[in-house]
Amino acid sequence: MSKFIRQQYDTDIPAELVRLVDARESTLKQICYDFHTNKRRLYRHMIEHYGEEQWKIILAEYSSRSGCQPGTHLRIYNTRTLKAITTILNTRTSTLKGIMITFHTHKTTLYRNMSNYYGKKEWAYIVADYRDRRGIQKGERRSIATEFKKGTLTGANKKRIKLVGTTSLRKLYWGQGKHQFKYRVFIKINDIPYANYGKNWVLYARYLWIRKHGNIPNGKCVVFLDMDSTNFENDNLACMTLTKYRAYLDSRFPEKKAKRVKKITLALRRSWRRRRIKETSTNVHVWDCPACGYTCKAAFDKCPKCAGRTCEEIKIAV
Repeated sequence: MSKFIRQQYDTDIPAELVRLVDARESTLKQICYDFHTNKRRLYRHMIEHYGEEQWKIILAEYSSRSGCQPGTHLRIYNTRTLKAITTILNTRTSTLKGIMITFHTHKTTLYRNMSNYYGKKEWAYIVADYRDRRGIQKGERRSIATEFKKGTLTGANKKRIKLVGTTSLRKLYWGQGKHQFKYRVFIKINDIPYANYGKNWVLYARYLWIRKHGNIPNGKCVVFLDMDSTNFENDNLACMTLTKYRAYLDSRFPEKKAKRVKKITLALRRSWRRRRIKETSTNVHVWDCPACGYTCKAAFDKCPKCAGRTCEEIKIAV
C-alpha cells in the first residue's frame, strides 16, 4: 500500500491529501507521516497546486493553529500516539507525569499537542480536573520541608563561602620573590558582603589579644616572641612597638642580627661597585633602623621610612 501511495504521489497529487490540507484536520508533519513523504517534496507539490502566495498563507494558518512560530522545532504526535493518550486521559488511569514518562515526552510538547487536539478551553478543564483529583491547588506549597530556602548555600558556593568563626592559614607575600612570604592565621568575625579588608577577616593573634586584654594602642602591634606565627600560647604573644621587637629579637637571636648585617653589607657592596665609587678608607659607617631595617650613610634622628627615633651604627669593611 505504501509503495502504491508513493508511486501515485510521485506522479500525481492524491485528492485525499488536498482534502486534508483544505480542511485543516491534521498537521503538516502528520500528513508527511501518513503519506510516506518528506517536507521538501510536500511543499513542492503544494506550491504547484496552490501557488506560492496561497501556500504561504496556508503555512501561516498552520503555524498559528499549532501555537508555534515557523522555524521552531516542536514534536508533533502521530495519530496512534494521540489515540493512546486520549484513551488514558478519558479513563483517568494515569497522571500527567506518568503519561510523559510512558511516551518519552516533556510537559511543553504534551500541553501544546493536547491543546491543539482538544482545544485550549477543553484542555484547561482536563488539567484542572487532574489537579482537583490529586487535591492540589494552584500555587500551593506541597513540600515545605524539602523546598529551596532563601539564603541557603549549595554546590560550589557552599565550599567557597566560609562561616563566621572559621580560621584559615594564608601566605602574605612581599617583594618579588616567590619564596618571600610569611604564614599568617586569620579568623572570620563578620559576614558583611563586599566589605573592606579587616571587616570580615582579622589576624587570629590580634583577635585573641583583644578578647583577653582589650584594644591595641596606636603604634603597637601583637608579635610572636619565638617568631613562630602559628604558636598562639599566652606566653608567646606580646604587644609592643616594632623598635622594641627588633631589639628583643637581636638580643634573643644574635645569629639573625649577624645574618641581617651581612645582607646589608652585600647589598651596599653591589651598589657601590655598580656606581664605581672609590672610597678613601677601607671602613664605611652605616646607620640602620632597628624597627624597619632602613639603612643610610648618615646618622638620622627620625627614620624616613617608619618614623623611628633610634638608629644603630654598623661598621662595614669594603
